Amino acid sequence: FQGSEDYPFKQVLKLLANRCLAKHVNARTSRDHTCYTISTAGISGFLQILPIYLDHILFPTLRTEDFLTEVHHINGKGQDAGVVYSEMQGSKSATSSLEALKKRLYPGNSGYYAQTGGTLENMRNSTTIEKVRQYHRKLYRAENLVLTITGRIDELQLFEKVRSIEKKVMKKQSLETQSSFERPWKKKLQPTGFEENHVFVHEFPSDDESKGHVLIGWRLKDHITKDIPILEAFQLMMQYLTVSKVSPLETEFVESSDPLASSVY
Repeated sequence: FQGSEDYPFKQVLKLLANRCLAKHVNARTSRDHTCYTISTAGISGFLQILPIYLDHILFPTLRTEDFLTEVHHINGKGQDAGVVYSEMQGSKSATSSLEALKKRLYPGNSGYYAQTGGTLENMRNSTTIEKVRQYHRKLYRAENLVLTITGRIDELQLFEKVRSIEKKVMKKQSLETQSSFERPWKKKLQPTGFEENHVFVHEFPSDDESKGHVLIGWRLKDHITKDIPILEAFQLMMQYLTVSKVSPLETEFVESSDPLASSVY
């Protein structure tokens, strides 16, 4: 976070987080959402930082100089550099077997097999600050945001603290000429086309050809998020099967006299 409309100063959120005893101010990007998290030691600090945090998420400055530093630029030695670019360089050599599996599970033009961090080629040749601004303007909207709060908090105090952001959002929306907003990830997925189990081999470059990955995936009929207890049940089952040395899959495939794998996850 390099500042927002109401707080156009670098590191202001980090400094405020320290004052509010917030030990976690972070963000992570998944296939179908980006999650911004914050954790404070008490209610008063949380209520103080929440509207400022929301202002940074919905109304960031997105300056050109910040894009050059954070995403991509050419340094004094003529080398590609940038925080995001360097992170993607570290993952470039990762195996593409998982992406190949996702392409079969989600055929067609599905975002579920997209590389969320971007590709090095695109970052060098086609990614610009204007594209970032357009993406943010299109998708970083109140209609496309879910605010999840855990812990004991007074609702009236909470509503009062977010009122300023709510008014700001409504004022900006009243000035927009954009047509009605359609939330992404709402279209039905294309069927896989597989009536039975589908097994395939995906080759990728490696210095050691004696090792590989065995990946298993499947599609459910409905959106699992519509049934949270079932989602929790699946997650608990996977932990039971894989989480420790005495888990069933770990015992059968790794901790045996004739192991078939070095790890299970």
